[in-house]
Parts: sequence; structure tokens; C-alpha cells
Amino acid sequence: MDESGALAGSREGAALTNESSALASNREGAPLPGESGALGAVRQWRAALVPAAETVAELLLAWLPKATYPVRHGTHANSAFALSLILDSAERAGQQRLLGPVRAKVREWYVPDHGAATRWEPSGQDFLSPLLCEADAVRRVLPQSEFAAWLGRFLPELDSAAGPEFLPPPQVSDPADPQLGHLLGLCLSRAVALRGIAGGLPSGDPRVAALTTAAEANLAAGLPAATSGDFTTDHWLATFAALALDGGVDA
Repeated sequence: MDESGALAGSREGAALTNESSALASNREGAPLPGESGALGAVRQWRAALVPAAETVAELLLAWLPKATYPVRHGTHANSAFALSLILDSAERAGQQRLLGPVRAKVREWYVPDHGAATRWEPSGQDFLSPLLCEADAVRRVLPQSEFAAWLGRFLPELDSAAGPEFLPPPQVSDPADPQLGHLLGLCLSRAVALRGIAGGLPSGDPRVAALTTAAEANLAAGLPAATSGDFTTDHWLATFAALALDGGVDA
């Protein structure tokens, strides 16, 4: 998946979620009484994209049964990241039929995992954290109590993590290098996933503090690069910044 796909979960999608049933069912783009220009534009884009969304859904439904193993590396094709975006956007895109099969595949691929370690990351060209993407996907498909127990099995070091030593921002030796600069995106995507994982835990869970501290540290390290003026990173980091600024969780 290209970096631009990161926009799928941002605030702009909320406008579609809040549309009335009449708005959602009108796919021809005709104006509705009392409709604002901005909302009308959103609805027209939605109507224009319906055929693309239906095609993607058909392709995905045909592919999922054949996908024996997930792609776990930290770049474009990471399966956990892609399936998370689908879960966040499928209903808004009028593709609710995707939710069951995608949730089932997330459970199949990731719920059995255990014993992960953050020392395995990052790889030199990551803009996604495979471990965090996986945990952020699983929290979307398990009830809160089950997710809390799963996270303890999956990432046991988090039980004793505290302060800034948990997943500190990576060192970026050359931000203008097209591959090394990926690590700036890693900072931002980490912030998104860490906040999502924290938000999936029960209130008062002691792990929330470490997750939130790490999220804020990575956000602070990566955000300035989104407006650096260097096209190498500016052309895609903004999408990750939009996700990272979309919300948070209170420790």
C-alpha cells in the first residue's frame, strides 16, 4: 500500500460516517436541500469513488482466502496496516461486507502470536512498525479484556516498561535520503499505533502510561519533518502526520 493510503483513517472520513441515510444512499451526486457546499463536495467525491470501492472490495474478497501468510515488513505491503485501514474505512465506503472476512483474517494471522520484542525493530528502511501495526490491528477485532490479555502474551516487555526508554525515536542520519528518511515516517506511524493500542486497553491499565509517553516522543521527533520543505519526505509524510494528529488517549 502506498503512503497516501494512510489518509483513509483520518478525520476527513468522519464526514462520511456522520451523513444521513438519505445522503449515503444518493450515489448520483444530486444536491440535497439545505446541503452545504463542503458537505456536497464530500458526497460527490464519495459517489464518484463508489465504483472503485466496489472493485477493491471484490478483489480483496477474492484474495483473502488465498493469502496464507501476512506480509510483516515495515514498508508499503504490511498486511496488518492495510487491514486496519480497511476496517476503519469499509463501513464508511459502503463496503460493510468486508468487515467479517477482514476481522477473521486478522484473528487467524495474528492472535496466535506471542513473545515479540521491540529489540527486533526498526529495520533500516521502515516507515511502519510491524509489531505495533499488528497489535493495533488486533485491538480492532478483540473485546477489550481479551485484547489486554493478548497484548501481555504478544509483547511481554511492555508489562515492565516505563518512561522514555520504551521505543525511543529512531536515529535518522540523513533525512533527505529517500530510504533512510522512511524512519521519520516510522516516528509518526508509531505514534498512531501506540495511541490506538493504549486506547484499546481498559481504563487504569498501567501499560497506557508507557504507550502514551512513547507516542508523544515519537510524534515530537517526526512531526517537524512533515513541513521541512524537502520534497523527498514532504510528499508523503503529511499523510502520516494527518493520522498522527487525528486523536490521542489520556494516560
